[in-house]
Amino acid sequence: MKKRCFLVLSIIVISLLVIFLFNHQSMNEEISIKTQKCDTDTFLIIRNNSKKTLDIVTKDNKKLIECLFPNEQSVIKYNNNDFDPSIYKDIKSVKNTDFISYNDYEENIEIDISHQNINVEFYNKRNDSKKCYGEVVVFFYKDNNIVDIKNNNIVLETYKTDIHFVTEKKFDNAKVIYRFWTSNH
Repeated sequence: MKKRCFLVLSIIVISLLVIFLFNHQSMNEEISIKTQKCDTDTFLIIRNNSKKTLDIVTKDNKKLIECLFPNEQSVIKYNNNDFDPSIYKDIKSVKNTDFISYNDYEENIEIDISHQNINVEFYNKRNDSKKCYGEVVVFFYKDNNIVDIKNNNIVLETYKTDIHFVTEKKFDNAKVIYRFWTSNH
């Protein structure tokens, strides 16, 4: 009887331990991926939840999808017909050592609701020849719902870089996120 009781208690403890570890692991994921559909497009919104720079890659390490610094996010756009939900199981993260975050710039963001457009300007404060790469993402909202997402990859090679965003969708609010990086080599 004691052996049976011990066996039952052991199984319960092991089960609880497995459940706790599984839940704890899923809550501490390095990246999070959300899907947002807008008309004919599907967007993957990928966020780096860790404290280290990560490459977001395919599981076979053959294709770099994004390089994300801590607490940054990026957007990948797919046509609804080309989007395959199995992509979630094909994405993983690995530590990045090739790029460093670039923060030596100023920005000016003008969201003009009345004319339904957004103008973003970046001013490179450093006067060196090092190329600085970046991404700007705009989330367009109507009644607190995302109606469109636009993204643009840029290179800060000159003192000033302008980007203009327009959508055919009517919007009443917008959020602009951006990030910049340089090569570590």
